[in-house]
Amino acid sequence: MDSPSGLIDNDDELVDARFFPNPMRGNSILKVKTRDTIECVENTVIYDLLGKEQNVTCIQNGPNELMLNFSGKRPGIYFVHVEAGGRKIVGKIAFIP
Repeated sequence: MDSPSGLIDNDDELVDARFFPNPMRGNSILKVKTRDTIECVENTVIYDLLGKEQNVTCIQNGPNELMLNFSGKRPGIYFVHVEAGGRKIVGKIAFIP
């Protein structure tokens, strides 16, 4: 199941999450709404629609907040893969410069 807010089907390891603001503009703080608090993000990878990994600076800005720097990226849909606490959070976001 896919929704405009970025929710993607979950399995045993996947956390139910929503990313906002969506769409995001420029350098944004992406909030991750989950049932549990994310204290420490182990890894974040951003992919474009073609599955190509994007070089996007990601800094954890606090519990459940990631600051993403999309400077120089093209407008479009991107997939955010976050690993935290041994679980995966996967969602899609729209980027509008």
